[in-house]
Amino acid sequence: MKRKFILFYFLLITSCRPQSNISEKFADTIKKDDVYNYLSVLTADSLEGRETGTEGQKKAAEFIKNKFEEFGLIPWIKTNREKSYYQKFRMHKKGFKKSFDLPMFLIKEKDVKKSELKNYVDTENVIGFIKGSEKEHEYIIVSAHYDHLGKRYNEIYHGADDNGSGTSALLEIAEAFSEAVKNSQPPKRSIIFIAFTGEEKGLVGSRYFMEFPTVEPVKIVTNLNIDMIGRNGDDFVHVIGASMITPKLEELVENINDKYTKLYLDYSLDDGLTPSFMYRRSDQYNFSRFGVPAVFFYNGSHKDYHRPSDTIDKINFNGMIKRTKLIFYTAWELANMKERIDDFSAQN
Repeated sequence: MKRKFILFYFLLITSCRPQSNISEKFADTIKKDDVYNYLSVLTADSLEGRETGTEGQKKAAEFIKNKFEEFGLIPWIKTNREKSYYQKFRMHKKGFKKSFDLPMFLIKEKDVKKSELKNYVDTENVIGFIKGSEKEHEYIIVSAHYDHLGKRYNEIYHGADDNGSGTSALLEIAEAFSEAVKNSQPPKRSIIFIAFTGEEKGLVGSRYFMEFPTVEPVKIVTNLNIDMIGRNGDDFVHVIGASMITPKLEELVENINDKYTKLYLDYSLDDGLTPSFMYRRSDQYNFSRFGVPAVFFYNGSHKDYHRPSDTIDKINFNGMIKRTKLIFYTAWELANMKERIDDFSAQN
């Protein structure tokens, strides 16, 4: 009888364990060694800077796809024949720098002259997801762009911080959630993980995702976008645009940070009056255009930005891990909280 009581007490304590203890368990799977290994692949000379439409970008996409598959993420894209991790499209080589008389996206080849087809490249977003246990038709999207500038004058632009750091963080967060699923702790809402292509061409991959939707914008609860989180110190992160759609997202990030990571949250780039207006310069902007609350996590610029010298040896892995954990905890809370932070209710 005593043994039965002890077993019952243990099960009761375990079932009542707070969400914070559970999330910390899986946050602890986010490791420097993993991030270093991912970043080593993404910045390798063989990928030649991952310019959109090149062989190096394709190799990066395949690496990300293989990791999604390894983690057990479900392919997001449905084709006539099968499900796929690739959202493929054809775009103008120059992105937004193209001439205005040509379409950005080439849906049908008849839309342009044959002589212009050489100006288009095939590329792909890489997308996998984890199905929510209770609200599977409400989605948290965690994103990072994996393309960079490629090769210029025989020099490789490795893009370690921009945005190998964000892509590596995306993979670690995806793996942490996959571990939660394996341990019977799936998120209540679905989480979509997207590695965007074409960001350096003018936010093209995220624009395609939103303008040719595979999910209604009203069903997207939030976008957490990661772009450059591997430099400039250990103990801060720029949080950009969290209050753009609703102040609740900024409040949530602050509460999560106070509880877990205790970083200095820098809002100095969050002013639409600043010359660069940073919020428009990464992929979260295309979500906000459709009314989706979206936030951009960023470490700020540095002398190696968009130069061949943006290499893995310059990465501050301690700071990067702290920022990655903040984003993981934020995604965890958004996926498991009772109410959405916006004013929409997804229709199942």
